[in-house]
Amino acid sequence: DRVRITRIAKEGERGWANSWLGQMNEAVGKVGIVTYTQSGIKHDVDVTVPNVVERPFGYPDFILELVTVDW
Repeated sequence: DRVRITRIAKEGERGWANSWLGQMNEAVGKVGIVTYTQSGIKHDVDVTVPNVVERPFGYPDFILELVTVDW
């Protein structure tokens, strides 16, 4: 799936069990590709944003917006 990172999340927001790192700011407003869904970390979805950040980061699901592609 492709998703847009809509905003910065606060640490612990809505029970998100991860931390927001400064490098993740570059992806806000951009479209990325879901690479993995963390079952052990609440609300965490690994997203790669090509040509923006060096590696996938775990973003909270509640700030991700599904991007549909019309063929």
